[in-house]
Formats: sequence, structure tokens, C-alpha cells
Amino acid sequence: MMMAGVYLARAKEEAGSEGPVFYVDNHMRPYTGKHVLRHGWRMQDKRALPGVSDYYVHDEDGRVIRHYVVPEHGSLTDVLTPLGQHLRAALGPPEGILMAVDRAGSFPVQMAELRDEGFEFVTYERRPYAVLSESEFTEAVVIDGERYGLHESRANLGGGRGRVRRISVRTPDGYQINLLAISRRPARRLLEVMR
Repeated sequence: MMMAGVYLARAKEEAGSEGPVFYVDNHMRPYTGKHVLRHGWRMQDKRALPGVSDYYVHDEDGRVIRHYVVPEHGSLTDVLTPLGQHLRAALGPPEGILMAVDRAGSFPVQMAELRDEGFEFVTYERRPYAVLSESEFTEAVVIDGERYGLHESRANLGGGRGRVRRISVRTPDGYQINLLAISRRPARRLLEVMR
């Protein structure tokens, strides 16, 4: 807990007025012993196995801020808001916390909940989504010597949940990736966070 406090203080200091960025992810860790444990879905094996689910919170430098072990194998969406509340309590308000998650957190109810709780987030949009023509990518950014096309619009979460930012990214090899976000940070910064 002391190391987590040090890492949180460092993340807050380095972020300045923009606010810190934290990556949240979960993985199922299989168990091969003789005891009976609940089964959880392990994506890498594409099947259910006995084990526990690990939830990690990392800062931008990859330092583990928090690690939770959960035997119930809940969805990432079950823990995102509570994790954000713990981070806010540790950092003190009014921190502009940006949580970056993979597609496991890309569900309309969860995104609306994070927004309503005052958290910023960025995640990948789940398919299907419209593929844009090359001419629609009117902005460009260069990151690590590679040129990415950007197109920004809004995405409706449905069910009266409102809208979020949709940042469509065209990679150098012509592949399209969509990011969904609630954040005041520029599209380039959100792309840097998710790349």
C-alpha cells in the first residue's frame, strides 16, 4: 500500500493540470492444483478453466498501482467504477482521472456510469462500426514517425444514455480503429494513451 501511495503521488505530480492516466485490465489466471475452484473464461485458451481473475491498475509508466484478486470472475465493468472511486479517494478531488480500458469496458451502461460519476475514460469501440473512406480522415498526427489519420464525431450510447466522443483512427497500413471517450483531452493525446 505504501508503494501504491508513492506511485499515485508520482502519477499525480507528473500529470500536472491534465490529470493522471490509469490503465485498468483483467486477466483470468488458471489454477492447476488439486482443489476445486470456480471456472472462469480464459480468452487465450478460448474456454473456461478453474482459477481466479486478476484486476490490475497501472500508471502510464506501467507501474502496478493496485492489484485485486477476485475468485468470482466478474466482468471488468463490475470493477471500473469502484476502482475509479478508490483512485479518486487516494488522489483527492477534484482529480481529472482518465481511465484507459480495452474492449471489455466498452459497454454503453458502463460508459454512461463513468461519465455520470465524473470520470474521464477512453476505450476501443466494439464492432460493428462503419468503415470510413480515406478522404474522411481530414486530420493527421505523427507519433513515433508514423502518420495516423484522425476523424472525430459523436457516438450515441442508446437507451437515452447520451453521446460520447468517437475518434476514428486510420493506421499507416490503412486499418481503422475507433476509440470512444469522455475526455477534454485532445484526440492526439487519447490516441497516444491507447496505442
